[in-house]
Amino acid sequence: GALCLAYITLNCILNSVNRTVLGHLFPFPLTLTTAHMVFHCVILAPLMLLRYQKQNVLRLFVKNWRAVGTIGVLNVAQIAMNNTSLVHLELGVNQAVRATLPIFVAAFQAAEGRVPVSYRYLLIAISLGVNLVVNRAVAASSAQWYGVLLAVCSVGLQATQMCFAGRLLSTKLD
Repeated sequence: GALCLAYITLNCILNSVNRTVLGHLFPFPLTLTTAHMVFHCVILAPLMLLRYQKQNVLRLFVKNWRAVGTIGVLNVAQIAMNNTSLVHLELGVNQAVRATLPIFVAAFQAAEGRVPVSYRYLLIAISLGVNLVVNRAVAASSAQWYGVLLAVCSVGLQATQMCFAGRLLSTKLD
């Protein structure tokens, strides 16, 4: 529970900061995405260079370099699309679209035959709520609908990354 709360809180803070930066200070979403990736590498480097972790990280990369690369590409693409969508959308609309992540994950799981029937009603409610928010908040402006399209593609890539990361990576670091 605490991990989920931390994830949601940090995600909201990150998106708010991104929207502020992209909307007022620095309207270059791909450069901001590159800065995010470099920042992640710099912050994680000390942890990855610890003696115990270094062996595990090297083993993971050697054994699963294609999977790690695929997950990395999906991550960069979804962050770039989300950051670009923030240039065209208000943060609230972006967050409403991002609330469809469980729907995308369920669609992937349904393709594998793993979706419990009890979740269908919840997913329908999420879909209707997001549809109402987006249709009321987004005018006929093509720039805003372009932002919605980018946000939807970002969520789709994130769901793909989440669903297939466990299957692609057969070993864990911890």
